[in-house]
Amino acid sequence: MEDLEKRFALSPLIDAEIDVGGLGLVALHPEVDHDLRLKVTAAVIAHHQGYSSADYVYKRHLSGVAVHKSRDQVIREAVVDYSTAFDKFYRSFPPRDSERIGVFAFDLAFVRSHESIKLLLSTARQGFLIEPCLIARSLIEQFAYAVAVCSSDEDDVVFKTMPQRSISKLKEVQASAGKAYGLLSELSHYNPNLHFSFIGEEDGSQVLQRCYSFKLISLGWVFYILDLQFRVFRHCYHQHPSFGLVEALEGRAAADFDEFFDGAPAEVNAFIRELF
Repeated sequence: MEDLEKRFALSPLIDAEIDVGGLGLVALHPEVDHDLRLKVTAAVIAHHQGYSSADYVYKRHLSGVAVHKSRDQVIREAVVDYSTAFDKFYRSFPPRDSERIGVFAFDLAFVRSHESIKLLLSTARQGFLIEPCLIARSLIEQFAYAVAVCSSDEDDVVFKTMPQRSISKLKEVQASAGKAYGLLSELSHYNPNLHFSFIGEEDGSQVLQRCYSFKLISLGWVFYILDLQFRVFRHCYHQHPSFGLVEALEGRAAADFDEFFDGAPAEVNAFIRELF
């Protein structure tokens, strides 16, 4: 078992943004220390340009490089802030051993959603469309299940409730959830009527795997999922003494959506904004 753990050690989930040297070979997270970024960049340039000293490249050519600012800072910060706020909530009270089973099931589904949302953001930022929609659709099912079981103290309800059949329960929390689920399903099921969206040239000679227009739509879904996540959490915990730790998130995703897409063509993802 130990050998297997070493052989199949987990790789970090890194959503890199800085392409060092523009070669697609070395990438860094946008929050990495500025000086480290320059030193890594210098090493890459020195290697490919034949310089014997990375330090020479660093001092001679990179002294005036500005501190990197992520183009997607608004949405990055939103995902981190949501996750951090919910984490503070759960850490504000000791572990419970006498809560009804539905609450435990809710918490398990809800806490799992944090990493799924990070993965959703990562694939969306890379300009994919079908893949983020698959993750977003799965999250809606997760939230639907959480809402359906949170008030139950019966094992049968918790273990036999089917997420995909619980969307109607989620609609009681967010009326647009059913419509959102349907829109995401069209892509998740690879609807043939949408094949034209992936044709890159008029003559059909290219297939689009990812592009900026896909990114516009996919990132819109990230904001919607964040808003839905808060609504689901509020539904279960709005009367909890620690709810104030997350209360500031209410409406945050919608406001960030408007800020982030300010100046972008409204028709691209206006249908998502209408779902809030």
